[in-house]
Amino acid sequence: PDRREERRGPQASGEGTLTVSPLRMALIAAAIANGGLMPAPRLVSQTQAADGFQLAPAVGQPVAVLSPQLAAQIADLMARVSQTGIGAKSGIAGTSIAGHFAVAHTGEDNGNVAWFIGFAPSASSGTAVAVALENAAPQEAVSIGVLLLLAATR
Repeated sequence: PDRREERRGPQASGEGTLTVSPLRMALIAAAIANGGLMPAPRLVSQTQAADGFQLAPAVGQPVAVLSPQLAAQIADLMARVSQTGIGAKSGIAGTSIAGHFAVAHTGEDNGNVAWFIGFAPSASSGTAVAVALENAAPQEAVSIGVLLLLAATR
């Protein structure tokens, strides 16, 4: 059999040889929250000189990766997930957080990576998060992501 055919199934579900970084997943969540525009990543939002003058760092331009319509549909689905199922069990229900969780099996000693990506649609903070925890339950990743988003939107 063709080796590409053997890998197609696991890759389609985010497993096997497919890898993605937490930063990339946070950017994906940000793009969904931002109407399909993926922001340029940055580590610093501002710097301050010794005299108190605030300097704005250079910021790259956002890139359109989804149509606004598709981004809105995905955002709506993420908001619904947050109000039912694991979202309700993890304390998201009743908040304005949109999120999605997943578990990827690593194939190493039955290990896994529990993921959560999310954003707060009603907040102007522009905060999106991605949480990846090795050998953890999805509820743990969700709980950490929710706490981060709630702290960022206060």
